[in-house]
Amino acid sequence: MVFISILYWIASLLLILLSLLLAYGLVLLLGTFIPTNPGFQPEENGIDLYIHTNGMHATFIIQAKNKAFDWSPIILPELFEAKGPDTYLGFGWGDKSIYLDIAEWNELTVGLAFRTLFLPTPAVMHIDAYTELPTTNILHTRVSKDKYVNLCGFIHQSFALDEAKQVKLISDRGYTSNDQFYEAVGKYHAFNTCNTWAQRALKQIGVRTASWTNIDRSIFYQFKKIKPVSNPEVMI
Repeated sequence: MVFISILYWIASLLLILLSLLLAYGLVLLLGTFIPTNPGFQPEENGIDLYIHTNGMHATFIIQAKNKAFDWSPIILPELFEAKGPDTYLGFGWGDKSIYLDIAEWNELTVGLAFRTLFLPTPAVMHIDAYTELPTTNILHTRVSKDKYVNLCGFIHQSFALDEAKQVKLISDRGYTSNDQFYEAVGKYHAFNTCNTWAQRALKQIGVRTASWTNIDRSIFYQFKKIKPVSNPEVMI
């Protein structure tokens, strides 16, 4: 009888876990195919906004400095080798351990993956500097000055600040001489991933995106439905 009771509880637990996974998948599926801000139209004479993915993390790529917003007083551009008027910055938010301790995806352990997804973990901001835009896995649109400033504000508010209200650089942890890590606000978990962060930003500024997601493909699925604009890099 004891053995049967144990089997019953194990089966019940597995059924609950399976139900949760199915519900999670259904929410993700619906979130992917139901858009937020479906009426968004690009601004032909607005500011260029790019979204890029490395296959896992969605990031925003924007100019380091333009007439609408200047990042140089906020971050530490002198640490970048990529300088000049054509510099772009790629902004991403994500799990601190994965960003800092995993150089290649084959180094990801089951334990770290479980902890990252199912336990709230610290987050970091990652910045890449570009003198040339990536040529693959990148999409483009153009937004109004108000939307662009709103996006920059969302990104800025994702940085953790010190007592002097300055961003907190994590020293000597970049992958190359053209990227940096900073302490971030918020916790990473299965319902709040790097891609959820990007989705929330697009939703806030009124750009078409998935209604909810934790994967980059959902964002790209909806972003591809935005009317294309010509002649990228037009500035206001």
